[in-house]
Amino acid sequence: MILPIFLPDTEWREWIRVKKGAKTPYAQQLAIGKLTEFHAAGYDVKAILNSAIEGAWASVYANESTLRGR
Repeated sequence: MILPIFLPDTEWREWIRVKKGAKTPYAQQLAIGKLTEFHAAGYDVKAILNSAIEGAWASVYANESTLRGR
């Protein structure tokens, strides 16, 4: 799978490893779509992925702490 340029490869692969349900290509495309929207809205995708890894989240979520410039 080719990742968008803004998506950090190391964090993406680790999140996929931690999240058991994102192994299908469709599930990965859904997550990439959400991360693309977050990136366009000014969120730090690397911080979002790191939060998801740390919390072993099943999905990715943006919040005030992941807004770029904070």
